[in-house]
Amino acid sequence: MGVADEMFMSLVEFLSAGFMILGGALPYIPQYLQMRQENSSEGFSLKVCLVLLTANILRIAFWFGKFYETPLLLQSIVIIFTMLFMLEVCVRLRKEHPLSSNTQKSFTDFEPGDFWNWSTYTDYLQCILSMIVVISFLTYAFVDSSAFVESIGTLSLCTESTLHCPNFSKTSQVDQLRE
Repeated sequence: MGVADEMFMSLVEFLSAGFMILGGALPYIPQYLQMRQENSSEGFSLKVCLVLLTANILRIAFWFGKFYETPLLLQSIVIIFTMLFMLEVCVRLRKEHPLSSNTQKSFTDFEPGDFWNWSTYTDYLQCILSMIVVISFLTYAFVDSSAFVESIGTLSLCTESTLHCPNFSKTSQVDQLRE
């Protein structure tokens, strides 16, 4: 293989890794632009953020037990930051344009019916941080158990496979309201 071939392969590998890292976040750019243009988060479910945050936090924990390719680890980090950004935008827009009563709901209320439907971005951050602390502690304690590590990986995949459910449900609700 010549120098030109090696350089070409290096470029392809670099571009592939870059697309893997950023590819999961790219679909949310049009979603964000639409929310900004319409000044509304209607049609976007906050539960999408919950699903992707949970799945990617679990995937990062899985990495500590069973290393996988670095671009996939970086992809999880990028998606976490993307979902934190989308979550902030949605919470801000809901504050500016409330769809229902202005009842303040908080993470520390521990009301199951209000889970992931809180009034402030700080409440979501508290929940995410709590999740990270618990998962990190469990991973640290059981990282040598292959059954535990594989369970985290499986749970991450199963969680992410439910991604379509929140938006399907939210879109159906919005369509019913428009009729």
